[in-house]
Amino acid sequence: MVNVIKIINKFEMLDRFLAILRDLSRINIEKYLVDPILIGSTRYYLQVAIECCLDVASHVISSERYRAPKDYADTFTILEEEKLISSELAQRLRQMAKFRNRLVHLYGEIDDKTVYRIIGEDLNDIEMFKSIINAVSLTGSFVLEEESFLFNPMFSWEFSVWSDRFRSLDKNSSQLFNNHSHFFCGPFKKKNNCVFHS
Repeated sequence: MVNVIKIINKFEMLDRFLAILRDLSRINIEKYLVDPILIGSTRYYLQVAIECCLDVASHVISSERYRAPKDYADTFTILEEEKLISSELAQRLRQMAKFRNRLVHLYGEIDDKTVYRIIGEDLNDIEMFKSIINAVSLTGSFVLEEESFLFNPMFSWEFSVWSDRFRSLDKNSSQLFNNHSHFFCGPFKKKNNCVFHS
């Protein structure tokens, strides 16, 4: 069963990594390309941002007992097969996973102009993945662990606006909210405290 708290913790780390990458993307490219510290930082934070997505995808696959992935990129193919993400997003995320492998294993061949372009243009794909997985997991499409939800006074407010935030993000995520406008989770560690309100 999917551990929602584990997903939340991973995505909190991901948010920090993405914030750093967005700051780096605002640096003038001429300054960026001559500064090895900026280059190294960007490569590292891009790598771990992608790895956060891979970790979450792998957790979902394992927890839901989907087929085993053949490689990192295949984790996103599996989520596509299970109708959790669109084929278009899956393709872009597969490219991200392959680029992560290059960052780790072929670091001497990396074009830093490409890295700079990715952090300026492609981080929204990671944000999209995070938003969809959040929406899917919190609507109860996954069977939640008994201990998954701990009391957080912000949860009820956050869940009550999921539908508005995600309705236009992706065709798969929007389908989740066709029949339900709000989702609330109560303060107890019980699955049946999470209910839909239309």
